[in-house]
Amino acid sequence: MKKMILLAIFSLPFLTGCPWDRPDYGTLAERLGELEGDDVSEERIDQLKSDIRRVDREIDETVEKVRNRGTYYKLLGLKYMDYEMWSEGAEAFDGAIQVYPENSRLHYYRAVCLAQSGVNESHVARRRELLEAAEFDYLRAVEQDRIYTSPLWGLAVLYVYEMDRASEGADVLDRLLKIEPSNEKATFLRAELYRETGNKMAALELYRKLIVDGKNNDIKEEAELRAAQLGG
Repeated sequence: MKKMILLAIFSLPFLTGCPWDRPDYGTLAERLGELEGDDVSEERIDQLKSDIRRVDREIDETVEKVRNRGTYYKLLGLKYMDYEMWSEGAEAFDGAIQVYPENSRLHYYRAVCLAQSGVNESHVARRRELLEAAEFDYLRAVEQDRIYTSPLWGLAVLYVYEMDRASEGADVLDRLLKIEPSNEKATFLRAELYRETGNKMAALELYRKLIVDGKNNDIKEEAELRAAQLGG
């Protein structure tokens, strides 16, 4: 019987992993005993409290540094956009998104930079890659904030003018106009798509809406010209 017990004991490392892979249970037990025992000194308690306060400060400082880094990258990206440095802007927003991955504005800004970079790209494969990356970020921004219309507008323009996906662009515009029916740019582009597909009456209805209610004079003039061309 003793022999069997000894064999069982010596075989345990092979069943539970090598001894050096396991924690030092004796040391852990001693630490637990130190904390749970009745003989814990006031000095030890004060030391533990001090350690906790120190760690809390270090965590707060680290979080603040990370936040500051995210803000820095965002401001840098916006400044690059001001100077139309689109690829640099996209890289800056990459850094900001690493800190704030669920921020819909950051995904929208990066989408704009990627789309503009794609428009300016002469290499066909690289252009497609950039436009598809922009599409992903526009969709991500909309997913994170379903009433955020700026990425919907950007996505519609991308589909209609850059990716030859006008029908999908029309669907996006319909969604945008349900949220923001007074959006004149979206209304005009939707009317244009109706006109392109031969839906004269739907196009005229939107052109007339812009003529009557529009605030943007340039869009209103274009709507009047289009309506006249359609006999309306």
